[in-house]
This record gives sequence, structure tokens and C-alpha cells, in this order.
Amino acid sequence: QLLRNMLTNMRQWSTQSDVLHLSVAQFHRNATQAVQCLTSFIAGEAADGAPRRWRPPRAGLLREVAARVELAQALGDWHIEDHMTIQNASQFDVRSVLLA
Repeated sequence: QLLRNMLTNMRQWSTQSDVLHLSVAQFHRNATQAVQCLTSFIAGEAADGAPRRWRPPRAGLLREVAARVELAQALGDWHIEDHMTIQNASQFDVRSVLLA
């Protein structure tokens, strides 16, 4: 039943512009770009309140997030297998960056 619900949701979300689809393969190819994409999606804003018009996140945010991903990778704290895990969350604190 859980799998059926997941597939139903994916079908419904496939045509919605307010849903971002990222795969593990995209993180394997380039984790920094995948996280920047995710950050843009989460931290971006609708321009003038219009849901279809989008404005990128605050200046410098994507560079900050990229630096944190690259540091976590350099320290060996970033592992992507069948799912993503971060061993040392203190090295990759996206929440504080997004709330700044």
C-alpha cells in the first residue's frame, strides 16, 4: 500500500511546477549542483506574489551552500549510496544558512 501511495503521488506531482524531482543519480553526478538546485527551489521566492514567476534566493546563498557541500565531501562526511546521509551534520548545516 505504501508503494502504491508513493507512485500515485509521483504521478500527481509530475505536472506540478511547485514540485522538485531530484534523483540519487543527480547527487552522484554532482552533489554540489544538486544541492544548489534544491536550495534554489527551497529558498527561492515567488516574484510579486505570483506563483509562476520565480526569483532566486538571496545573493551568496548558493555559494555558501556549495562551500559546505564541498567541505563535507573533502572531510569524507558526505556519503551517497541508495540514499543520502551526512555523518557530521555540523559540517553541513544548511538550515542555519537558509535562515540567515
